[in-house]
Amino acid sequence: MPSKESLLKIQLLLLTVFLTACVNIKVDQGDASAFRQSHYQTYAWESAPMHSNARDVRMYNLDHYLRRAVTKDLNGRGYRLVEKTKADFLVKYSYYEAVVNDQGGVISPGDELAGAWDVGGDVNNTNIHNHYIPPSLKHAHLELMFIDSASNSPVWNATATKIIEDENADLSDFKKAAQKLADRLLKAIPAR
Repeated sequence: MPSKESLLKIQLLLLTVFLTACVNIKVDQGDASAFRQSHYQTYAWESAPMHSNARDVRMYNLDHYLRRAVTKDLNGRGYRLVEKTKADFLVKYSYYEAVVNDQGGVISPGDELAGAWDVGGDVNNTNIHNHYIPPSLKHAHLELMFIDSASNSPVWNATATKIIEDENADLSDFKKAAQKLADRLLKAIPAR
């Protein structure tokens, strides 16, 4: 039976895969014009932070590090964290993982060469090689949303999606990866 510490590391490892390779994360920015026009100054989190005694340690860590990174980024842009009742806008996020079926199998150099040729690729491209494609892919999805406190209507959102490729990612860069992701998600949000 694995030790409690080993289980914790495994759980953290699965969660950090989403954050550790920001380069492979697709980020979609929502339209920030409604947010810009409202001249917001203060914010609060829509829900309270998860407690450390939560059953799902992975979600606790996601909650903790994501809140820390987003708060740091918003504070750096001049917005002030206040009590929920005094906030101009609320910050909310949702996270889930999904397994998506794919073709699977091996892609041959000929198949890749044909594909590269079709999109103007180079025959000398080192990405053209045999490799295994799994029959299903695990996707991680994170949505960050700002909600106007007065109208309770969304005024901005951004989503990040990543195919989880390596479930053995290094945990040491977790905090830095969370901050990089927050910076990318909040790119469209103006400084005060």
